[in-house]
Amino acid sequence: TPPARRPSEICVDVIGIGAGVTDRLAELGLPARGVNVSESPAMGARYTNLKAELYFLCREWFETRGCNLAKDKALGKELCAVDYDFSSSGRIQIKNKKSLAAKGQRSPDLAEAFVLTFAGTAISATHGSKGAISWKTPLKRVLKSLV
Repeated sequence: TPPARRPSEICVDVIGIGAGVTDRLAELGLPARGVNVSESPAMGARYTNLKAELYFLCREWFETRGCNLAKDKALGKELCAVDYDFSSSGRIQIKNKKSLAAKGQRSPDLAEAFVLTFAGTAISATHGSKGAISWKTPLKRVLKSLV
């Protein structure tokens, strides 16, 4: 792949079959990073897990209105279908896929792939410079809150 067309990072949800996908991408020499969205959030006590934090980073990006997203109706529909709630401790949590299935909606695979693109932002927020992190190491969320 020519350097201009090479992705800077490919974030893959490593829960389930994603672990094998991450390994295969790494074997191909691609900048794959395994992200476990069930781990603790990077930026503190506002979210129940990294998944909720990534969805809200995505939401904040849309709220700036300085963004331009391709006209992908399926992605838009999935992003709008995902809902959140508050845990008993007051933290934001993304409702599970069973609640979507109960409403006759499919798993938001496109939306989840899209919000994984914000994992790079989450890691740069916790470690300072994104360039200082090796993409060959898994993304871990065992840091104390910075807030």
